[in-house]
Amino acid sequence: MAGLVAGYLVLGLKKIPAHKMIKPIMPILIIPVISAVAIGALMLLVIGPPIAYALTGSSSIAHALRCGASLAALTNEPRPDWLLAADRLCTMINERPEAFEPKDRWAMDWYYPVLSGCMSGEPAKIRLADGWAEFAMEHLGIRCVSDEPWVTASETAECAIAHAAIGDVATASDLVRWTRRHRRRDGAYYTGLVYPGEIRFPADEVSAYTGAAVILAADAIDGASPASGVFVPRCYT
Repeated sequence: MAGLVAGYLVLGLKKIPAHKMIKPIMPILIIPVISAVAIGALMLLVIGPPIAYALTGSSSIAHALRCGASLAALTNEPRPDWLLAADRLCTMINERPEAFEPKDRWAMDWYYPVLSGCMSGEPAKIRLADGWAEFAMEHLGIRCVSDEPWVTASETAECAIAHAAIGDVATASDLVRWTRRHRRRDGAYYTGLVYPGEIRFPADEVSAYTGAAVILAADAIDGASPASGVFVPRCYT
């Protein structure tokens, strides 16, 4: 977003009429300085705070940065700055949880720090264990929000990936099995079910991202393809 705004800002500055004495230094001094100050203020005052409040989003961004850095390394264009940015986000998630807006009601804020790899080891195990009673409906799946009996197959599958990432394959496998209630005969998945009536919500909605989440979860557990290493690091030869 900031890059897009910066591009339009620079384009606009270039169209401003300038005195002939100033025009030669416009592209090398004035435009870069004005753009840097304006975009810096935008990030600090407008864009930055909402991003900082989003624990799930920050976890996803950290994971994306690490994946991007891995791809860059494969093309011989290493991006250590991306890794550094990811590390900083993960440090905030682990050491400064108060920096994020409290959204304890949402399941994604519970398991995403583990799913993304920002949190690992014993802290990750403790986090998943602490939230289980609040979000898991035994043999049914993971609630979207803690105070409603609405289970989504995608969040159940994502939670399975998080458990696979900490080595809890048994729980991960159970969670994937629980998504079968959402599966249709054609292999597609209903987005959500509301209990106890098992009412489809949104009504009869079938979402591609839900099917994709189940596939990713099954692969993360079985390690059937190198892509499983995106969430559960493995060595392939």
